[in-house]
Amino acid sequence: MKLKEPVTIICLDSLEYHIAKDMAFYKQKHFGKLKVPITEGAGEPATNVVWTSFSTGKEPENHKIRYFSIYNNWLLRWLHRFIYLHPNIYRFVAKLNLAECAKKAGLKKEPVSAKHIGKTFFDDYESHVISLPCYNEDAVNYEIRKKLFDVFQNKMSEEEFMQMNLSAFNSRLERFEKEINKHELLCVHFFILDSLQHIYYYDKNKILWWYNYIASRLEPVIKKIKGRVYMISDHGQKKGMHTSYGFWSSNKGKIKEKSIVNFYRNLL
Repeated sequence: MKLKEPVTIICLDSLEYHIAKDMAFYKQKHFGKLKVPITEGAGEPATNVVWTSFSTGKEPENHKIRYFSIYNNWLLRWLHRFIYLHPNIYRFVAKLNLAECAKKAGLKKEPVSAKHIGKTFFDDYESHVISLPCYNEDAVNYEIRKKLFDVFQNKMSEEEFMQMNLSAFNSRLERFEKEINKHELLCVHFFILDSLQHIYYYDKNKILWWYNYIASRLEPVIKKIKGRVYMISDHGQKKGMHTSYGFWSSNKGKIKEKSIVNFYRNLL
């Protein structure tokens, strides 16, 4: 299978539609809201669930990924999924704290990756993917998620957390720039807007400053890209909470099926 022209996908975690639509850089030539799966029980989209649906073209009930990490024992993986899909059993098991028991027994988890989720649309093309959740995500993202709770508990300053995110962003941007125009399909994921909106939820001006900053860093790189460029988000964010829709834009051509699950069909 061959694409008619090179495709670059920039995955901007938590890019909010109602902010992006007013900024020329993000909305490109065509843009809109994107339907995304809502995680059962949570009432909002979850990063790991949505990006897995994006890459596999499957609804959550079919790909069955609910967490960022998964037990490296197949029986425990099956049990984990079974419990999650049955709320009454889940509530009972939660009280028993079996996760802690499994940890003491030496049963370890590993990050969800391509080997766990099965076939993706990246398999159909000459592709290069940089740090996509539940595919090949950088270890630093896991550390950032942990540190987010430290900020909430005043164990880490907002400044330290911001610098940690900025360092990860700079590293990923440098890797991305080295790969542009070298592949049939290039995909990169940036996590910074999600984590910073969680801690700066109380300051709209600061959030807008970061949207402009990310745009100023990405724009010179994107101007060098040949072919089609998509920007995609798994959800937006308002007041620190995930909104129930994503965002899409492209530099040429509208997408017909405005659901992140059906993004693969849009490529076809």
